[in-house]
Amino acid sequence: MGELASRGKRFLGAMVDSLIVFLVMLPIMFIMGVFSKIDSNGQLPIGLQIGLAIAGIVLFVILNGQFLAQDGQTLGKKIISTRIVGIDDQPVNFVKIYLIRYLAVSLIVQIPIAGAIFGLVDALFIFSNKDKRCLHDLMAGTKVIDAK
Repeated sequence: MGELASRGKRFLGAMVDSLIVFLVMLPIMFIMGVFSKIDSNGQLPIGLQIGLAIAGIVLFVILNGQFLAQDGQTLGKKIISTRIVGIDDQPVNFVKIYLIRYLAVSLIVQIPIAGAIFGLVDALFIFSNKDKRCLHDLMAGTKVIDAK
């Protein structure tokens, strides 16, 4: 049985993943002129918001898809040395990891108000149980272990 990753390592892995996607998306957003399209209320047109969400999802798969399929790791998890496995410590197939852990959660958090609440509950759920599983782990039947 793999040793569960600490909450701190899980947080750092998620932060590294977010930073990587942000750093790759930022120049794309400048090239697309995203920042000049913000209206007086600080909002982007809905079509552009949807386009950016889709671009983020596609970029995540480009950056992490092969690593998730091979090792149950994103770039952030590789750097921090953690890995996604099933509850039984067995590898989890890419479709299950991606569709439930990442895509479903990414789509849910896009829902105004309810999505923000879901995102907060998902993250805070890690403190509600001894096995350090977030809501997305429970949904997908996964856990995160140390990769060392």
